[in-house]
Amino acid sequence: MQYSELCNALEKIEKNPLQNYKIKILSELFANAKDDEIETVVMLVLADVFPAEAGKELGISSGLIAQTISRAFNISKERVIDDWSKSGDLGITAQNLCKERTQTTLFSSSLTIQRVLAGLQKIAGINGTKAQGRKMDILTELLSSADRTEPKYLMRTVIGQLRVGISDGLVKEAILSAFYTKIFWKGLLLQKKNSKKIFEEILELKGKRILVEEPMKEFLKKKDKKHFDMFLGANKVEIAGKEGIQKRFDEKGFFLENSSIDICIVEDMDFGNELKASVAGKIDRAYQVTNNLAMIAKISKEEGEKGLDKLEMQLFCPIKVMLAQKAKSFEDAFERVGVPAAIEYKYDGMRMQIHKSGDEVQLYTRMLENVTKQFPEIREVIVKNAKCNNCVIEGEAVGIDPKTGKYIPFQYISRRIKRKHNIDELAKEIPVILHIFDITFYEGKPCLNLPFKERREIIEKIIKPGKNIVLANQKRTSSIKEAELFYKQALDNKQEGVMIKNQDAFYVPGSRVGTMLKLKPVLDTLDLAIVGAEYGEGKRSGHLSSFLLACRDENTGEFLVVGKLGTGLKEKEEEGTTFKEISELIKDDILSQTDRSVLVSPKIIVEVAFEELQRSSNYNSGFALRFPRFIGLRPDKSINDVNTLGNLKKIFEDA
Repeated sequence: MQYSELCNALEKIEKNPLQNYKIKILSELFANAKDDEIETVVMLVLADVFPAEAGKELGISSGLIAQTISRAFNISKERVIDDWSKSGDLGITAQNLCKERTQTTLFSSSLTIQRVLAGLQKIAGINGTKAQGRKMDILTELLSSADRTEPKYLMRTVIGQLRVGISDGLVKEAILSAFYTKIFWKGLLLQKKNSKKIFEEILELKGKRILVEEPMKEFLKKKDKKHFDMFLGANKVEIAGKEGIQKRFDEKGFFLENSSIDICIVEDMDFGNELKASVAGKIDRAYQVTNNLAMIAKISKEEGEKGLDKLEMQLFCPIKVMLAQKAKSFEDAFERVGVPAAIEYKYDGMRMQIHKSGDEVQLYTRMLENVTKQFPEIREVIVKNAKCNNCVIEGEAVGIDPKTGKYIPFQYISRRIKRKHNIDELAKEIPVILHIFDITFYEGKPCLNLPFKERREIIEKIIKPGKNIVLANQKRTSSIKEAELFYKQALDNKQEGVMIKNQDAFYVPGSRVGTMLKLKPVLDTLDLAIVGAEYGEGKRSGHLSSFLLACRDENTGEFLVVGKLGTGLKEKEEEGTTFKEISELIKDDILSQTDRSVLVSPKIIVEVAFEELQRSSNYNSGFALRFPRFIGLRPDKSINDVNTLGNLKKIFEDA
């Protein structure tokens, strides 16, 4: 497939915000891809160069991308910076300046999706001396061959943000639409899509294989007899009762090659949703156990549901972790999860997913980044103290002050996550204790569908507590009074709060479930991206001091400002995270700059506490944080973990 075909689809999606339209364009793109192209297509529409591999990065700064644009198009760097400062988007700048290029690279050829992906994967593997120059050589070669919309989406892919509003959920819907029978019901047919109702569009179809429930034949005929008669002649239409439809799909499934049905139209919404959910549920489950939409698309295209049913969780293929919802109180929590509930400390540390097979151990963060090298003491203690052949366990690594033996805040341990040198030295300076609280794989079998109380019994059996490893502190109770005393104990021990868990609940990867709740002090926190900053004065002169914070619009992918942050950052390094440290972290990702301020690409995530969320016209999010305060850097989270505009709206409505 030509890269231009994929970029044209992205351009259409970017220009039309309607979800159904995005799904239609993506599903057509997936359906038209060849068997050996589909995985590459899915990776590129998600800007994921390594969709199922954690810890791999392209390692290209915004400044290096600007240099590459200058070199590829033979345009001065000053001209690139000028356009960049106006657009705020290196992708748009690349597209703009592509039109001004003064020469074409000799022997340049058109871009294919395979060439783009192979080039980017090669860039990710370059390290050592002159690595930046070698990376720029490959990127320059790709960009020199790009034309029309290709430069925009190529540069955005390098940055990791296509900014067209394609989510994992949208891709799953597109896979469902591309390779499985589409299900419609009466209420859905009456909805408008663009300028027409859906039933009007269906009656205009030609050459499709359509299964219609008996009552819907009369419904469509009454709506438009002329077009209905044409519809019958232009398509292969089969009429059946509800039981016949159910039997048909039970026997042949929904995979287009097996079912021989492109569209099924039923009367009842519940029946329609039930049919659709039987396939959508298989796609969801496959994603939960593999975390690989590219592979799911390929299997769906080639094998359908039967192929998805074969997928299982595998060692050393990390899955997305299960997340908790918030509880307002123990009364609220007990009503939602039931009693007796399991209450555990919510530790102020870094969540780890640990995979073990014999003496081989790999450690992953919440964002699935491999940090095995950064925490050698954890690898060692798992080998010695996890008494099983293989497992995947979850725990919280909490920093300890080696002098006092007391817990220290997460911001200290966060320094270890990105460390590549002097690891042993930092491990002695900031040792950690791993608090184990769950298990998802044990002795060759997934544990996702075991009740939590059984999963807890397994970790109690296999984990031998030691110097660097313990079980999460837990209390099972139905008593509000006992729960509140346990909560106070957690806060006195400098932890964030408590987790309240339904003991019969399954583990649902990647979901924020109502069977696991978190209760923390009243002061709310958000994970936000830094998108700009202002230079300080006086003793802060020369450093950025007031940082612009943004949430993420889940529909468009845009970052929307919610306030400015300065409180909570320190002047001296020994006191915590400093203004200087944040300034250094964002300097390579500056998009534009004036004498007093900068705009930056949203890559640095910070946890921020605040007292109140207010409506405001001062920021493009429509909200403003009152008294925001820096809590810590969150290198363990990806840009997709940033709180969304929808999250803020709910916080405001619930206040």
